[in-house]
Amino acid sequence: MIINKNKIECEKCDNNECALKRYCTSQELTLVSLNKTTSTLKKNNHIFREGDFVHGIYFIQNGAAKVISDTLNKRQQIVRLSKTGGILGYRALGKVKYYFNAVALTDLTVCFIDNELYHNLCKSNNQLTYHLMLQYAYELGRTGLRMKYQSQMNSREKIAEAIIYLNEVFGTNPETKKLNMSFSRQDLADLAGTAPEQISRQIAEFEKERLIRKHKREIELNNLEGLQNIVQEYKIN
Repeated sequence: MIINKNKIECEKCDNNECALKRYCTSQELTLVSLNKTTSTLKKNNHIFREGDFVHGIYFIQNGAAKVISDTLNKRQQIVRLSKTGGILGYRALGKVKYYFNAVALTDLTVCFIDNELYHNLCKSNNQLTYHLMLQYAYELGRTGLRMKYQSQMNSREKIAEAIIYLNEVFGTNPETKKLNMSFSRQDLADLAGTAPEQISRQIAEFEKERLIRKHKREIELNNLEGLQNIVQEYKIN
Protein backbone atom coordinates (compact mmCIF):
# COMPACT_ATOMS: atom_id res chain seq x y z
CA MET A 1 0.00 0.00 0.00
CA ILE A 2 1.38 3.41 -1.01
CA ILE A 3 0.39 6.43 1.06
CA ASN A 4 -0.64 9.26 -1.27
CA LYS A 5 0.84 12.49 0.05
CA ASN A 6 -1.00 14.48 -2.63
CA LYS A 7 -4.43 13.46 -1.37
CA ILE A 8 -7.48 15.19 -2.79
CA GLU A 9 -9.49 17.42 -0.50
CA CYS A 10 -12.97 15.98 -0.02
CA GLU A 11 -14.76 19.03 -1.43
CA LYS A 12 -12.63 18.87 -4.60
CA CYS A 13 -13.02 15.11 -5.07
CA ASP A 14 -15.11 14.07 -8.09
CA ASN A 15 -16.41 10.93 -6.35
CA ASN A 16 -19.99 12.04 -5.80
CA GLU A 17 -21.01 8.56 -4.58
CA CYS A 18 -18.99 8.94 -1.38
CA ALA A 19 -21.26 9.04 1.67
CA LEU A 20 -18.99 11.55 3.38
CA LYS A 21 -19.18 13.99 0.48
CA ARG A 22 -22.94 13.53 0.10
CA TYR A 23 -23.96 13.93 3.72
CA CYS A 24 -21.24 15.82 5.61
CA THR A 25 -21.22 19.58 6.08
CA SER A 26 -18.41 21.75 4.70
CA GLN A 27 -16.88 21.95 8.16
CA GLU A 28 -17.02 18.18 8.56
CA LEU A 29 -15.48 17.62 5.13
CA THR A 30 -12.64 19.95 6.03
CA LEU A 31 -12.06 17.96 9.21
CA VAL A 32 -12.07 14.68 7.25
CA SER A 33 -9.66 16.09 4.64
CA LEU A 34 -7.21 17.12 7.35
CA ASN A 35 -7.30 13.77 9.13
CA LYS A 36 -7.86 11.10 6.46
CA THR A 37 -5.16 8.95 4.90
CA THR A 38 -5.39 8.28 1.17
CA SER A 39 -3.67 5.17 -0.18
CA THR A 40 -3.23 3.53 -3.57
CA LEU A 41 -3.03 -0.21 -4.11
CA LYS A 42 -2.33 -2.44 -7.07
CA LYS A 43 -4.77 -5.12 -8.17
CA ASN A 44 -4.80 -8.17 -5.84
CA ASN A 45 -3.21 -6.27 -2.94
CA HIS A 46 -4.87 -6.52 0.48
CA ILE A 47 -6.59 -3.47 1.94
CA PHE A 48 -6.88 -5.29 5.25
CA ARG A 49 -6.54 -8.90 6.32
CA GLU A 50 -8.57 -11.18 8.52
CA GLY A 51 -7.10 -10.89 12.01
CA ASP A 52 -5.79 -7.32 11.56
CA PHE A 53 -6.75 -4.91 14.32
CA VAL A 54 -9.63 -2.56 13.44
CA HIS A 55 -8.46 1.05 13.56
CA GLY A 56 -11.05 2.68 11.31
CA ILE A 57 -13.03 2.49 8.09
CA TYR A 58 -12.22 2.71 4.36
CA PHE A 59 -14.04 4.63 1.61
CA ILE A 60 -13.29 3.67 -2.01
CA GLN A 61 -12.33 6.81 -3.89
CA ASN A 62 -11.74 4.98 -7.17
CA GLY A 63 -11.67 1.32 -8.20
CA ALA A 64 -13.25 -1.94 -7.07
CA ALA A 65 -12.67 -4.43 -4.26
CA LYS A 66 -13.83 -7.81 -3.02
CA VAL A 67 -14.46 -8.90 0.55
CA ILE A 68 -13.42 -12.53 0.94
CA SER A 69 -13.42 -15.23 3.58
CA ASP A 70 -11.07 -18.21 3.76
CA THR A 71 -12.99 -21.47 4.16
CA LEU A 72 -11.83 -24.48 6.16
CA ASN A 73 -10.69 -26.29 2.99
CA LYS A 74 -8.41 -23.34 2.11
CA ARG A 75 -10.69 -22.05 -0.64
CA GLN A 76 -11.70 -18.43 -0.90
CA GLN A 77 -15.30 -17.29 -0.88
CA ILE A 78 -16.25 -13.83 -2.12
CA VAL A 79 -18.68 -12.46 0.44
CA ARG A 80 -19.47 -9.22 -1.37
CA LEU A 81 -18.17 -6.76 -3.95
CA SER A 82 -17.73 -3.00 -3.76
CA LYS A 83 -16.82 -0.20 -6.16
CA THR A 84 -16.17 3.56 -6.29
CA GLY A 85 -18.17 5.17 -3.49
CA GLY A 86 -18.32 1.94 -1.48
CA ILE A 87 -17.32 1.39 2.12
CA LEU A 88 -15.03 -1.33 3.47
CA GLY A 89 -14.60 -2.51 7.02
CA TYR A 90 -17.80 -1.12 8.53
CA ARG A 91 -19.04 -4.57 9.54
CA ALA A 92 -16.02 -4.87 11.81
CA LEU A 93 -16.65 -1.61 13.68
CA GLY A 94 -17.07 -2.28 17.38
CA LYS A 95 -14.88 -5.38 17.10
CA VAL A 96 -11.19 -5.76 17.87
CA LYS A 97 -10.14 -7.50 14.66
CA TYR A 98 -11.36 -7.90 11.08
CA TYR A 99 -12.98 -11.24 10.37
CA PHE A 100 -12.81 -10.89 6.56
CA ASN A 101 -10.16 -9.92 4.01
CA ALA A 102 -10.56 -6.97 1.63
CA VAL A 103 -8.64 -7.23 -1.63
CA ALA A 104 -8.31 -4.85 -4.59
CA LEU A 105 -10.07 -6.13 -7.73
CA THR A 106 -8.52 -3.32 -9.76
CA ASP A 107 -5.89 -0.71 -9.06
CA LEU A 108 -7.55 1.09 -6.17
CA THR A 109 -7.53 4.32 -4.18
CA VAL A 110 -9.03 4.30 -0.69
CA CYS A 111 -9.48 6.96 1.97
CA PHE A 112 -9.13 5.85 5.58
CA ILE A 113 -10.52 7.61 8.66
CA ASP A 114 -9.91 6.36 12.15
CA ASN A 115 -12.50 5.08 14.60
CA GLU A 116 -12.62 8.23 16.72
CA LEU A 117 -13.34 10.58 13.82
CA TYR A 118 -15.84 8.20 12.25
CA HIS A 119 -17.74 7.71 15.51
CA ASN A 120 -17.82 11.46 16.13
CA LEU A 121 -19.22 12.10 12.65
CA CYS A 122 -21.94 9.50 13.14
CA LYS A 123 -22.90 10.99 16.52
CA SER A 124 -23.16 14.54 15.19
CA ASN A 125 -24.58 13.96 11.69
CA ASN A 126 -27.98 12.25 11.61
CA GLN A 127 -28.19 12.17 7.81
CA LEU A 128 -24.86 10.39 7.49
CA THR A 129 -25.74 7.90 10.22
CA TYR A 130 -29.13 7.16 8.67
CA HIS A 131 -27.62 6.60 5.21
CA LEU A 132 -24.93 4.29 6.61
CA MET A 133 -27.54 2.37 8.60
CA LEU A 134 -29.60 1.79 5.43
CA GLN A 135 -26.54 0.76 3.45
CA TYR A 136 -25.43 -1.61 6.18
CA ALA A 137 -28.90 -3.16 6.37
CA TYR A 138 -29.03 -3.62 2.58
CA GLU A 139 -25.56 -5.17 2.36
CA LEU A 140 -26.19 -7.44 5.33
CA GLY A 141 -29.55 -8.58 3.94
CA ARG A 142 -28.29 -9.11 0.39
CA THR A 143 -25.21 -11.01 1.55
CA GLY A 144 -27.24 -13.08 3.98
CA LEU A 145 -29.66 -14.17 1.28
CA ARG A 146 -26.85 -15.06 -1.11
CA MET A 147 -25.15 -17.20 1.52
CA LYS A 148 -28.45 -18.81 2.57
CA TYR A 149 -29.50 -19.89 -0.90
CA GLN A 150 -26.12 -20.84 -2.34
CA SER A 151 -26.18 -24.10 -0.40
CA GLN A 152 -29.55 -24.93 -1.97
CA MET A 153 -28.67 -24.01 -5.56
CA ASN A 154 -27.26 -26.23 -8.25
CA SER A 155 -24.27 -25.05 -10.30
CA ARG A 156 -26.44 -23.55 -13.03
CA GLU A 157 -28.36 -21.45 -10.50
CA LYS A 158 -25.24 -20.41 -8.56
CA ILE A 159 -23.50 -19.13 -11.67
CA ALA A 160 -26.60 -17.35 -12.99
CA GLU A 161 -26.99 -15.61 -9.61
CA ALA A 162 -23.31 -14.63 -9.59
CA ILE A 163 -23.64 -12.93 -13.00
CA ILE A 164 -26.83 -11.16 -11.87
CA TYR A 165 -24.99 -9.92 -8.78
CA LEU A 166 -22.11 -8.62 -10.92
CA ASN A 167 -24.61 -6.67 -12.99
CA GLU A 168 -26.26 -5.35 -9.84
CA VAL A 169 -22.97 -4.03 -8.44
CA PHE A 170 -21.12 -2.86 -11.55
CA GLY A 171 -23.78 -2.48 -14.24
CA THR A 172 -23.23 -2.84 -17.99
CA ASN A 173 -22.09 -0.65 -20.85
CA PRO A 174 -25.33 0.46 -22.56
CA GLU A 175 -23.78 0.15 -26.02
CA THR A 176 -21.91 -3.15 -25.78
CA LYS A 177 -24.04 -4.75 -23.00
CA LYS A 178 -20.79 -5.91 -21.41
CA LEU A 179 -20.39 -5.90 -17.65
CA ASN A 180 -18.36 -2.93 -16.46
CA MET A 181 -15.99 -5.29 -14.64
CA SER A 182 -14.02 -8.22 -16.06
CA PHE A 183 -13.62 -11.30 -13.90
CA SER A 184 -11.29 -14.29 -13.99
CA ARG A 185 -12.72 -17.80 -13.99
CA GLN A 186 -11.40 -18.27 -10.44
CA ASP A 187 -13.07 -15.09 -9.19
CA LEU A 188 -16.37 -16.21 -10.71
CA ALA A 189 -15.97 -19.57 -9.00
CA ASP A 190 -15.21 -17.91 -5.65
CA LEU A 191 -18.26 -15.68 -6.06
CA ALA A 192 -20.59 -18.51 -7.09
CA GLY A 193 -19.24 -20.98 -4.55
CA THR A 194 -18.31 -23.57 -7.16
CA ALA A 195 -15.29 -24.89 -9.07
CA PRO A 196 -13.60 -23.14 -12.03
CA GLU A 197 -14.33 -26.17 -14.24
CA GLN A 198 -18.04 -25.78 -13.59
CA ILE A 199 -17.79 -22.10 -14.50
CA SER A 200 -16.37 -22.98 -17.92
CA ARG A 201 -19.03 -25.59 -18.64
CA GLN A 202 -21.95 -23.45 -17.50
CA ILE A 203 -20.75 -20.32 -19.29
CA ALA A 204 -20.65 -22.39 -22.49
CA GLU A 205 -24.22 -23.54 -21.82
CA PHE A 206 -25.41 -19.98 -21.22
CA GLU A 207 -23.81 -18.96 -24.51
CA LYS A 208 -25.65 -21.75 -26.35
CA GLU A 209 -28.89 -20.48 -24.81
CA ARG A 210 -27.98 -16.93 -25.92
CA LEU A 211 -28.23 -15.63 -22.37
CA ILE A 212 -24.68 -14.25 -22.42
CA ARG A 213 -21.65 -14.02 -24.65
CA LYS A 214 -18.10 -14.41 -23.36
CA HIS A 215 -15.26 -12.19 -24.61
CA LYS A 216 -12.16 -13.54 -22.82
CA ARG A 217 -12.74 -12.16 -19.28
CA GLU A 218 -15.63 -9.94 -20.31
CA ILE A 219 -19.27 -11.01 -20.18
CA GLU A 220 -21.93 -9.59 -22.49
CA LEU A 221 -25.46 -9.83 -21.10
CA ASN A 222 -27.83 -10.74 -23.93
CA ASN A 223 -30.79 -11.82 -21.81
CA LEU A 224 -30.70 -10.67 -18.19
CA GLU A 225 -34.33 -11.63 -17.70
CA GLY A 226 -33.51 -15.17 -18.78
CA LEU A 227 -30.82 -15.40 -16.11
CA GLN A 228 -33.21 -13.99 -13.52
CA ASN A 229 -35.80 -16.62 -14.43
CA ILE A 230 -33.28 -19.34 -13.53
CA VAL A 231 -33.16 -18.17 -9.90
CA GLN A 232 -36.58 -16.57 -9.54
CA GLU A 233 -37.82 -19.02 -6.90
CA TYR A 234 -35.13 -17.83 -4.47
CA LYS A 235 -36.27 -14.19 -4.52
CA ILE A 236 -32.81 -12.88 -3.69
CA ASN A 237 -33.35 -9.46 -5.26
